[in-house]
Amino acid sequence: MNPIPGLMTDEKIMTDVSQGELDGAKILYSRYHIKIYNFFLRLIFNREVSLDLMQNVFYRLIKYRKSWKNDHAFVPWIFKICRNEYNDYLKKEVRYIRNAVDIEEIKESSAGIIIDPIQSEKVKNLHNALANISPEHRKILLLSKYMKLKNKEIAEILDSNENAVKGMIFRAMCKLREVYFKLDKI
Repeated sequence: MNPIPGLMTDEKIMTDVSQGELDGAKILYSRYHIKIYNFFLRLIFNREVSLDLMQNVFYRLIKYRKSWKNDHAFVPWIFKICRNEYNDYLKKEVRYIRNAVDIEEIKESSAGIIIDPIQSEKVKNLHNALANISPEHRKILLLSKYMKLKNKEIAEILDSNENAVKGMIFRAMCKLREVYFKLDKI
């Protein structure tokens, strides 16, 4: 492995990991664990479960390292693992999934981030609106707006095509807007 890991691409590091150089997994973990944890946290609103899912993603990264193809981009590949981990979680824990989040939980998760009370109320409403849309809509919005992935990368993650992703994002934004403005009137 290259002695200067900061200069190596994620793809090169993952190629090395796939060939048995497991120290590279530490570098990928340090680069992506916070993004993946936050992705799950914003998807399911549970810190402990988000941490478990994030750790499972890196376990799967090592377990399925042989499936890595050198000609693929790393980010869609790792988020495909996230998608699969999330889907497995939903299958196992569907009876515990809530579609709404208490305002107190939102306050706790966004504590220290927003200072302006008017902005804070809008952020709370946005978080609550996100919590009240379907998990599929929430997932597509998190990938596109929060993770700032390109439609092509999202299509790769979801095993879909770019036009379908554009439609999914549009429908999810419409639903979010509808729920947000209902909550804003309350």
